Amino acid sequence: MLFTWYTQGQVACVFAQALARDPHASKWFSAVVVGTWTADMITGMIDAAAASAHEAVQLLFPCEATVEDALQLSATLAAHPRWKCADNGWKDGETGDTIHLGLQWISAAGDYESWALGIAPFLPMPFTRRFMGAPFIALVLRPTAPRHYKRTPAKHGSTGLVAAHLAHMDDGLGDDERTRDKWWEGTRKAKRALVSPDPMSQARAKVTFSLPAATRDSVDKLIASSASVS
Repeated sequence: MLFTWYTQGQVACVFAQALARDPHASKWFSAVVVGTWTADMITGMIDAAAASAHEAVQLLFPCEATVEDALQLSATLAAHPRWKCADNGWKDGETGDTIHLGLQWISAAGDYESWALGIAPFLPMPFTRRFMGAPFIALVLRPTAPRHYKRTPAKHGSTGLVAAHLAHMDDGLGDDERTRDKWWEGTRKAKRALVSPDPMSQARAKVTFSLPAATRDSVDKLIASSASVS
């Protein structure tokens, strides 16, 4: 269901649309997390995917997929020493009343963090992450180290570690820079068109969930709790 949704174009990213057509070849690890789960369990699953050199991990958590479910999921993971969370604020020139929560998974060796992208059906999630009617919340991240593509440089995240994100996936284009340039330009234009008139701050790679202003107290407690975990 989710791979089909990617290919339909709502995620804007031309690379994701292409890779989702053959997830096995592009080395996605995908799992539905049912029943009771723990942060240790999820961390171990991602570690296993990293050991197998998977390009991406996609985890679906069946639930009513509400804002409260997203907060509970975030709180459970952020209580683990190898997960951190942050309020990523706003891009320069933008402002508003939404909160941009970012979850980061820390590699087993502690040498990089990976930004988790969230997909959920609720507002104010940006259009490119808002899978309306989905009976789940999804987290998608890169378990392996960042690739230093000229268009997707590895940045330093909120933990101070170099950051991996989904744009570091192998796009399968090899040395075909002409097609890569075309895809990047198509992605840039599509993302802006699909997100508008909402702010681009909500749709950044380091934002997992865009949340209503009413969750501010819960988010602040979650971040404070995560910061105290070592």
